[in-house]
Amino acid sequence: MMAVGDQDNMSAPDPSLKQERVYRVLRESIGSGRYGPGFRLVIDQLARELGLSAIPVREAVRRLEAEGLVSYAHHVGFQVVDLDDGALREVLEALGPLEAWAVATAAPRLRPDDLARLRAIARQQTEAADGSDMIAYGHLERRFHEALLEPFANTYALDVLRRMYDRIDVIRPRLYTFLPGRARSGIQEHFRLLEAIFERGPRPVLERLAREHRERTRDAIVEASAHDATTVGRERV
Repeated sequence: MMAVGDQDNMSAPDPSLKQERVYRVLRESIGSGRYGPGFRLVIDQLARELGLSAIPVREAVRRLEAEGLVSYAHHVGFQVVDLDDGALREVLEALGPLEAWAVATAAPRLRPDDLARLRAIARQQTEAADGSDMIAYGHLERRFHEALLEPFANTYALDVLRRMYDRIDVIRPRLYTFLPGRARSGIQEHFRLLEAIFERGPRPVLERLAREHRERTRDAIVEASAHDATTVGRERV
């Protein structure tokens, strides 16, 4: 596999391209769970691994910091952020209404082949859940929602939505391992939403189905957190 540095040596040096390549490598490593919450991003070490100078690596890490995926702490350095339950609930609460509006706006523009592709992704999620592969399920969850919004033309709202998806991606590899029951019900909600879109359901119905999908994930997190807190309390008695 060609390293980032090898790719750079094959073309004219371009600092912006180097920074973009490093950004993509780090972004993928965070989204896949390879660099999980709390993982330290040591600039010099990453530069050596990628065969680059520290400058494009530092710029890429700063970009991730601006997007809320990386934080900086004195005496610690840069590290992948960890969304606690409260922060994750806040993201889902903000995501629900905006995404519901976007889905209802995009729905009339979804063609039959688009709906067929969305059903295929939902079936792949079923297979992942059947195989207890919650990491694969989580990645398919983002694919489903991004495919659902492909006809959506508001670039500003899309940018905001993708930033919220990115924040969820930090915890996504372990989210559905933490909430395995939520995966099953989430698949059913996907199919209900697709059926409503296929039948050209009214906009308020589409918005409600899309919004409730996020709200139920939020509620599942609240319930699981309360259960864990109760369990820990009992163990301390």
